[in-house]
Amino acid sequence: MKRVLILVGVLALVISSSAWGFDVQRIAWDQNICATNGDFCLRGNIEYNKKSKNISLNGRIDRSAGPGIVTIWFKGLTSTNKEAVVHMTFRVRGHYSEIVRHSVYTGYWGQVDWRLDEVQFEPLK
Repeated sequence: MKRVLILVGVLALVISSSAWGFDVQRIAWDQNICATNGDFCLRGNIEYNKKSKNISLNGRIDRSAGPGIVTIWFKGLTSTNKEAVVHMTFRVRGHYSEIVRHSVYTGYWGQVDWRLDEVQFEPLK
């Protein structure tokens, strides 16, 4: 009987680990994410969902030189040790505290780990 209870407990723990978000990799959490030229910064979170293969950004603009186009580059290694690269591009109005929510499908099924590589900001003219 004791073994059955232990087995049930372990099984419940395994099942609940998926429900509690262990399939999510935090790339950046409550961090300033800034362009290399310093013209744009946002504070927020970037996560990679291993099940859906999406990288999601949720944040607010902290500083911007005005309206523009933001491109965020991510790099990683596949399970076969090949480099993977993906980017998300989106437009911002450039207002302080503007909410930014964007996601991109990576398309890499053998992906192991993502990291933030570079943030670019191009002002609109």
